[in-house]
Amino acid sequence: MSSPKSASNDQRPDKDELSSEEKISLDDNELMLDDSVVDAIEEDMRPEAEPTEQPAEAPEAAADPVVEYQDPPESDGQVPADPEPSEAPVADDPDIEKVVEEIAETEEIDAEIAEEEPPHHELKPAKAESEIVVFLKKLWHNPRARYGIFGGLFVTLFILAVIPNTRYFILNTARVRSSVEVRVIDNSTLQPLKNVTVKAANANAQTDSDGVAKLTGVKLGRTKLIIEKRAYAAQEKTVTVGWGSNPLGEFQVVPVGSQYTFYIRDFASGKPIARAEASSGEGNASSDEEGKLVLALDTATMEDSAQVSVQITADGYRDETMNITVNNKETQSINMVPDRKHVFVSKRSGKYDVYSVDVDGKNERRIVGGSGYERDEISLIPHPTGEFAAYVATRENTRNQSGYLLDTLYILDVESGDLMRIDQSEQIQVVGWSKSGRLVYVKIAAGASGTDPKRHRLMSFNNEDHSDTKELASSNSFNDVMMANDRVFYAPSNIFQESEPAMYVVDPDGKNSQKLLGKEIFSILRTDYETLYLNANNEWYEHVLGSPMAASSSAPGTQTNRMYLDSPDGKRSAWIDSRDGKGVLIGRTKDTGEETTLVDRGGLKLPMYWLNNDYLVFRISDGRETADYLLNVTGGEARKIIDTTDTSGIGRWFYY
Repeated sequence: MSSPKSASNDQRPDKDELSSEEKISLDDNELMLDDSVVDAIEEDMRPEAEPTEQPAEAPEAAADPVVEYQDPPESDGQVPADPEPSEAPVADDPDIEKVVEEIAETEEIDAEIAEEEPPHHELKPAKAESEIVVFLKKLWHNPRARYGIFGGLFVTLFILAVIPNTRYFILNTARVRSSVEVRVIDNSTLQPLKNVTVKAANANAQTDSDGVAKLTGVKLGRTKLIIEKRAYAAQEKTVTVGWGSNPLGEFQVVPVGSQYTFYIRDFASGKPIARAEASSGEGNASSDEEGKLVLALDTATMEDSAQVSVQITADGYRDETMNITVNNKETQSINMVPDRKHVFVSKRSGKYDVYSVDVDGKNERRIVGGSGYERDEISLIPHPTGEFAAYVATRENTRNQSGYLLDTLYILDVESGDLMRIDQSEQIQVVGWSKSGRLVYVKIAAGASGTDPKRHRLMSFNNEDHSDTKELASSNSFNDVMMANDRVFYAPSNIFQESEPAMYVVDPDGKNSQKLLGKEIFSILRTDYETLYLNANNEWYEHVLGSPMAASSSAPGTQTNRMYLDSPDGKRSAWIDSRDGKGVLIGRTKDTGEETTLVDRGGLKLPMYWLNNDYLVFRISDGRETADYLLNVTGGEARKIIDTTDTSGIGRWFYY
């Protein structure tokens, strides 16, 4: 009879047919396995892996989550120990051991495969978005909500922009700044005031000679505009500063200090001078069209007998200074004198000295002392506008091989008295100054033979660039040379010349040379401002200035040569004629072409030059005196400047 144990063994299935999925029963030394136990064992033996969080579901249109890969943890190939059963130990059971071995082998194979495969990386979960971000994204993807937001913002900004205070606050916060411009005038004279302090918000400025003050970097909005000047009542006004420029117009200030009245006039013509300026300390004022000037000064703390120094200035005139008594309110007349110096030669010391003097005879000063070697043929030709003069003299006592004194050409600085040596020759004659500041002259080459075809040389010196000296032309001699309309006309002699005779014109800088006539010209006559007559051995040709050629003509009605000198601005011209034994100074207006007699007097002669656009200087030598005179061509009488030695200037060409 079999025992229960043997019966049980007989009923047990073959161990080869056992699997991890079948049930196992434990009875005493037997272990009965069911599916749940097998699963638990496999779970315990499986290597532990770090838990992987699943990424949260992304909202619509969200970007793909960032993926980060990590290597799986390495397995040491050891199978975790079995949990101890609650009843009999199972370590010696061959069936369990076989199952465990099969599971271990399976995991070893899996580990080897994992080592051969490339490492897998785990996905890094995306950060969870805040509720606000999600809410805003939902609003953005809702067209109606999105348009509503934009519409609301637009309306809000529009309302803020319409309200000035809010608008200016926003712009000022954004550091937006503006500018302000005002003009300040005297209430009593309606003339602009200079050096008036103008303040607005955080900016301030002072008015210029036109009474205009420009303030920049001004904050926007309502602010106080403050205008202050000593001896005037302060003015305060609330203004609104907008975006951009803000021309606030004209403001009148009322004088409260002592007022002093002046009339400013030209000393030669007696005509009023507008825009002259008077200043004393912080006080200043300017004259109107009638020359009237009212100066307001703060004299509250001064004694009545105190002296106040007032300086009067005007463009183109010498500064004048006068002292007035505080309690003297009488109207003062001020005659203004041109600020340019007149230069002349005098032999009062026994030598030919060069002097400068103001044209009212004041501030005379010797600027070049004579050497004692000067001949009587001295030339002094002032520059058209600058404080310079061309000066020709034999002062260096340099002689040629025959013992003849050589002329030396200098540029004289009238202010300093410095002489700059330009050229030296047996004889030098100045033709004239060009508008560009070039000096044109003719020299006879020192030591040259009388038959030398280049004995006479027509030269041009640039006073702006002293290295720029040009030879415009050369000849054995020149029959005639003159300047007209800022061009140089010259007629070379045909003596000892290989080239065909001709008449030429060229610019003072040597450019635009042009042949006017293919004949030898013996003299050039300027019969009016626009016309030259050319004498070719009693054959006459007419040349209109600016035209390319000269045309055959009959003899001119007069043989008088008019030597026109143009004013610096080119608006006027003048020339000297001889009528009834007297010299006649004639002025011409360029716009109308009208000519009028300015001065009619015996002994009136060249040299003559323009001191400025209104003043002419000329010479009187009548046997009683030799003196230089001044005339304002806009009106008034000629005035004597000073006695002088008779020297030459720009004159008629003389043939050597």
